[in-house]
Amino acid sequence: MGGQESGLLIARVEKGSAAERASLREYDVINGIGNRQVRSYLDAFAALTPLAAGETTHLSVLVPRTRGNLILGYREGETGLRLR
Repeated sequence: MGGQESGLLIARVEKGSAAERASLREYDVINGIGNRQVRSYLDAFAALTPLAAGETTHLSVLVPRTRGNLILGYREGETGLRLR
């Protein structure tokens, strides 16, 4: 999914959530779930809906590079997400 500059921005991560366990952070951008591109919450919903509780899926994430409160750019990252 390299080169994609759009996705689903993480505004907040709740304590104890699947997102926290997947090491997602505020301002990360999810741009892929499994083999599907994610450009909006509807894309994320469509990618996650067929998965059963307990399944793990691969996330492609853009992680902000910061200096203080300034976002300098993003680097590509990956993580796994286990559904409850």
